[in-house]
This record gives sequence, C-alpha cells and structure tokens, in this order.
Amino acid sequence: MSESLLAGLKSQYLEIEGRLGAAEDAEAREAVKREIIALFKRVDGALTELGQLKDGIRGLAERYKQMNNAAGAAPAGPAPAPQFTGARPAAATW
Repeated sequence: MSESLLAGLKSQYLEIEGRLGAAEDAEAREAVKREIIALFKRVDGALTELGQLKDGIRGLAERYKQMNNAAGAAPAGPAPAPQFTGARPAAATW
C-alpha cells in the first residue's frame, strides 16, 4: 500500500473519530455511521487487492526458484550462523 494511500486512510479515520464524539443529533450520527461504513469498505477492498498482489509475488518467487533450479544452480540453503569476532564474554562465577 502506498504511503499516501495509508496516510489518507489514517487521516480519514482520525477525521471520523473526531466527528463521532461531536455528533449530537440523530442526523449527524447517521452521517458518521455512513462514513465509517464507507471507510471500512475502502480498507477491506485495499486489503483484498493487497492479498491478491501478495499471492502473485509468491508465484513470482516460485517461478524464480524453478528457473534457478532448471539452470543448474544449487538451491539456496539456510544462511550460516553469524560468526562474531572479538573476546568472548566471561561467565560470572558466584
């Protein structure tokens, strides 16, 4: 999600949140209710699109792995544990 979209959604949320406390009559509360529903639907739609994009990225990664294996490259194994330099800390003795 782009930073501007996220910022816009947060801004809309904060605006609704501020008006929710100030909605004194039934008409104002109903307007806030409609805006909450619209914001929820907008966020839900964005999440659905992001989920689809995430699945597509997984497909790209799988295709990359297959392509890499077909080219004779050794599959990447786990990274070796980091090796630290310098003096080892001494254990305290009681």
